[in-house]
Amino acid sequence: MISPNDPTAEVVDVVYDAFTSAEQTKKEINFITSQLKKGKTILDVGCGSGRHVLPLLKKGYQVIGLDNSKGMLKLLKEKLEKNNLQTEIIYKDIRKIKKFDQKFAGIICFWGAFCEIAKTEQEARNVLELFLDSLDTGGKLIIDIFNPKVIKPEALEYKSKVKKEGQIYETSFKAIKFDKETNITTSKELIEIKENRKIIKKLESEIVQRWWRKEELEKLAKKVGFSKIELFGDDFLPFKKSSERMVLVATK
Repeated sequence: MISPNDPTAEVVDVVYDAFTSAEQTKKEINFITSQLKKGKTILDVGCGSGRHVLPLLKKGYQVIGLDNSKGMLKLLKEKLEKNNLQTEIIYKDIRKIKKFDQKFAGIICFWGAFCEIAKTEQEARNVLELFLDSLDTGGKLIIDIFNPKVIKPEALEYKSKVKKEGQIYETSFKAIKFDKETNITTSKELIEIKENRKIIKKLESEIVQRWWRKEELEKLAKKVGFSKIELFGDDFLPFKKSSERMVLVATK
């Protein structure tokens, strides 16, 4: 199994410092801990290199990390060892899991991971049904995605430049294909690593994402049986039409 995130996984913690700062991560952790209590296990779906797993473990939470990227999980394992932490890591595509052998107090899926996981309504429904079935009664699902009405996925493009240990990491991410009917983009990501003004390495990946609208996500969550739906926006304040982020909190 090769994940679209594997080709660039080795430098993810460097290049995405420009977008996922320590301050941003702290806000996310504070929100998660305000919603979920300690004592029972949390499942982090699309955990990546552990941006949420590690700080939650350090706060005394029980967290299991799940991702379909071997490269990302390699980084997570290295960080766990470095911080003298232990937890279960699952290398699996969530869409291929029929049932977990335990229940969770909470399931989190941050930073648009849901948009890469569920690209059709049936996939979204299947995954949401799995999440619902896997939660304790009263457990919460937290999905963090971007608001397509604000970020305009058809024109999605960003660039960043990060300097670390004498090397320059230049990243470009651009939508090269957009299906208006399904709201799906195919984007190219290119990372060039430079030293002394020369390119010493190129990393490329292709990412396919379904940009779920607020109404679609709320409707699906209600349809599969979640009893309470709440929506938050930027900085986890109440959602507004102008919010760039959409954070769905669905309670079983």
